[in-house]
Amino acid sequence: MSDEGYQNDADQKFHEFHVSMGDRLKDNLYGSFILRVVNAFNKPVTYVREKWIEPMQAKNRGVYYHRQFRRVPTIDECYENDQMCMYEANEQMKRDKNVDKHIVRHLKFRFDDCRRTYGAAAQTRCYQTYEEWLLGKENYMIKWGDLPAQHNAIDVY
Repeated sequence: MSDEGYQNDADQKFHEFHVSMGDRLKDNLYGSFILRVVNAFNKPVTYVREKWIEPMQAKNRGVYYHRQFRRVPTIDECYENDQMCMYEANEQMKRDKNVDKHIVRHLKFRFDDCRRTYGAAAQTRCYQTYEEWLLGKENYMIKWGDLPAQHNAIDVY
């Protein structure tokens, strides 16, 4: 085995004689022109990404693009004249409903993907995902199904 950790002699010979695309383009005038044009666009973008964007993302190593709202009091905890509390409770209810709707949608997509993957055998292999989707739909309808089209937190409570 060689010093660089190649698996076998064929890998070593490949890496010894392998010429990268950049090295091939440097050999002629047209190739060097193309490399300069590509680098003119690539270098600034790479610099901005490495020096600004990645350090900002490193500060928030979690999922940085999800917005997290603090939980607000429910409508039954608000005072009768507190319009701001009622508004926040209503918005919280809308967010909760939207999250539940997306959970059901995600379960449906998972079931559809399973059916596409397994084809004829989907009836037996996708039964568990089908049951999860039905349970999610049932829970959504239990929680949100009897509400009118235009509803607010008071109707839910």
